[in-house]
Parts: sequence; C-alpha cells; structure tokens
Amino acid sequence: MSPNKPIPRQRKHKTGIFHLHDVGGPNKVEWQQAPRSVPDTDDAVLQRVAFECFLCGNPLNRIRDHTHQDTNEDVFPRWLQRRYDLADLYFPLSDGRKIKYSEALIPACRKCNNVYMSGIEARIAQAVAKGFESFNNLPKSVVFLWCAKIYYGITHFEVQPRDGTTKFPERPSLPPYFLHDIRWLLHLLQGFRKRVLVNGHRSLPFSLLRFPLKTGKDESFYFQCRQPAFFPAIALQMGRVGIISVFDDFGRMESAYEHNFAEILNGRELNPVQFWELAGYLLFVASLYPLHTHFIRIEDELDMQLIYAPFPEPRLAAFSEREAAEWSREFAAPWTRLVTGDREGQPFWTSENGKPLTSLTNEDGSFCDMPIPEEFP
Repeated sequence: MSPNKPIPRQRKHKTGIFHLHDVGGPNKVEWQQAPRSVPDTDDAVLQRVAFECFLCGNPLNRIRDHTHQDTNEDVFPRWLQRRYDLADLYFPLSDGRKIKYSEALIPACRKCNNVYMSGIEARIAQAVAKGFESFNNLPKSVVFLWCAKIYYGITHFEVQPRDGTTKFPERPSLPPYFLHDIRWLLHLLQGFRKRVLVNGHRSLPFSLLRFPLKTGKDESFYFQCRQPAFFPAIALQMGRVGIISVFDDFGRMESAYEHNFAEILNGRELNPVQFWELAGYLLFVASLYPLHTHFIRIEDELDMQLIYAPFPEPRLAAFSEREAAEWSREFAAPWTRLVTGDREGQPFWTSENGKPLTSLTNEDGSFCDMPIPEEFP
C-alpha cells in the first residue's frame, strides 16, 4: 500500500440501542451520509408496513433465493411456538379479529430475517431455556428489540392490514395518529441492524422490567402475551420469565415500579396472577403520561443517532386507584378465572370501603408468597 494512501477505517459492526454517553461521546463515531432507514410521511410508512421489509425498507418480491425475497418473519418465533404449543392457537387483535400464532407474519427480506434478527432470536431462546437468571443477564436493549418486533408485528395487522393472498391493503382499525408511534418504533427497531445512539434525555426512550415467575409442572401451559389498545407497550409471560415494556415513556414505568413495588418484590418469584396484576397497574400508570417525541436523526450505513426531546401531551389524565384496579383485573383475568372460578376474574377493588385489593402483599404489607394451585398443570 502506498504510504500516501489513507488506511481504510476498520470498525466492528455493532448493533443495538445505546445512550450516547455510554459509548464515549460523538467523537468516537465517524458519520457519513446514508439513505434514510425510516420514511417520513404517513403514506410512506403505510407502504413500508404493507409491502416493504420492515427493517431496511427494501421492496419485496416472491422470487426464490432473491436478496429481496419476502421471507415472512414470524411475529412469534417458531422456537416460542414449539415451546408453548402455540402454532394452532389464536391470539386476539384489539378490533376483535383473531389470528393463528403460526400465521402471524410480517414482511422481511432475507438478510434482515436470517442475519440481523436471527442472532437476537437465538440469544433469547437460549436464555429462556436456561431460566430467569440467564434471561435477566441479557442486555436490556436485546430484550427490548425482541419485544418491540413482536409488538410491531401484532400492530401492523391493524395499522395497515393486507389481504394474505392478494397483498392488497384493507381498512385499518387503529386511528391515524398511531402512525407516529409506529414511525418512532421503526427508528428504534433499526437497532437490529445498526448501532442506534440516543441522546437528549437522561434515560433510554423505553422502559423494560423483568420478573421471575412461578409455574407448575407443564411450562407450556404458562404463556401469555398482552398489549394495551392505543398505547405502545407489551407484557409477556414465557414460563418462568415475565416481561413488561413500554416503548416511548423514557423510563416512567421503571420509576413507578421503583417507587411503589421494588422494595417488596425485588427478586421474588411471582405467581402469574401477581405478575399480571402488576402489569396492569404499571401499564395504567404509564398510560397517564403520553409523550410526543420530537427528534433529529443523523445516520450512516452503520449508525443512527437520535437526538430527541419528549414533550407531554397537553391533557394528562388523573391517577385513579379504581381505574388502576380495573386494568389489573383485565390483564390478570385469564389467570384469576382459573383460581377463583369467577368469569370476571379478581376485582382488585372493593366498593365497600373504596380501597384497592391486591394479591401482591398480605394485610401487614409483607410480600404474599402465593403458591401455584395443585390443580394447575
């Protein structure tokens, strides 16, 4: 090589979501111009959702082994379907429709599916198989990206549904303003294939909590996935692992947990009823603080920097113990129906004295070590 010729810059292609302060500052990144990964207009976002790879945005085709072949990424990965016997079961959408777990697919090109996403899928699958401690040691952004992909996959059926045969768009069931949340989520999902550096707020843009859970003898019985309507968040139970994530609250849900529950629940195994009560309560609290995120994007082939400023929506709802209890009742109902036999599930609220009820603590405020009923698998 000529001594006057510059040596090409060598940099490992890192992926994930990182706060800029944690990677040594902007001088560590040499920016170059690159095509935008996420479209800016509503019509372009709808085109992405229905017909393009949801990560890289390449238009897809059905040509076998073509670089841009639509390989149909599973919303719920096949290892998850096998582990919890989900393939022939149905999950509900917010508009009342139901889709088979095995038929829930999103457009994805070969490289994004088999290279960028498969690595994270393998890490998640191995960690779940080893147990909660192994799963809890995964980087926060890895678990978030996996949850965000599932949430996006579920939501895309409602933001821009398409006929499974003709691929023609159908009538959406979510309101137009939800496209803002989808656009923001698509930026964060670039963490599958780029290093997404965020800055402008002391917290990462999302919250993520993980909990050890109790199960009976048959772990395949203990799976559930729930997402609130019109609010970008998700909660999952996978055997002995419980996850709650909000995608645009800048750590508010984590703060609510630290303030109200961390001292009592820290490290304790939760009964599924307890986990879903907690999920309902925390997601209700997070829903009270909707944020509109303004951001500037700087992007090259390997990195994306998001400099953001979250602004609260002008009208915030007031906290209500009764409404929080209703969210807990709705989220926990599939499990409390099994325990109590009551079709409505446990109320988590009594009208007699106007006070909340809980499965998390005893009357003296200590943690309630709630066993799995013997009749459960």
